[in-house]
Amino acid sequence: MIVESIHDWQTQAACRGMDPAIFFSPDDDAAGVARAVCSICPVKAECLSEAMSRGEVYGVWGGTRERDRRADPPRRARPDRIATTTAAAQA
Repeated sequence: MIVESIHDWQTQAACRGMDPAIFFSPDDDAAGVARAVCSICPVKAECLSEAMSRGEVYGVWGGTRERDRRADPPRRARPDRIATTTAAAQA
């Protein structure tokens, strides 16, 4: 029996192979670059879900910054809301 890793989605991530510092920088410009990468990522919902389930407080995950995740508590920060959350934050 083959058991798939719960992190198989990471192999499809647009950020795969990129410098992680881009996603963990306190600089808003770097966060903008990270969010741009996330905007074209096919697995951003899975990424955000992982961050929310672990209570990740640092970095850009699924196109959201720390402050985005704090502003959108776990009961509301669902993968189906990523497009709304990301669009609102970019406006």
